[in-house]
Amino acid sequence: MTTQKQSATNANTLPPAFIIPAPTLQPTNTPPPNAISLPLDGYSRASQLIPFLPIGLSTLWKWAKNGRFPAPVKLSNTVTAWRNQDVHQWFKDQYAPTDTPASNDDNNNGGVA
Repeated sequence: MTTQKQSATNANTLPPAFIIPAPTLQPTNTPPPNAISLPLDGYSRASQLIPFLPIGLSTLWKWAKNGRFPAPVKLSNTVTAWRNQDVHQWFKDQYAPTDTPASNDDNNNGGVA
């Protein structure tokens, strides 16, 4: 009988707790160790630009053709690429703050609330 009581008490006890260390946080201004980035100089082909853009490949070519994105440079008969400096400038222009008031701004006459 003592073995039945011992096994019953053992069944109700929890296993020892495991201490899991908290992950170490990196500063927000430091990219992750395996982060990819677009070089500041040189040229990049369309397939290299797509991971950084909020658009797809066909839209990239369409925007480059109609002037919404920098024009590519033909490096040879089969190689077309974009100047990285032009792409970085495009990003700065896209995300530059504007002087347009927010729609919930009290001074925005006729804005949508």
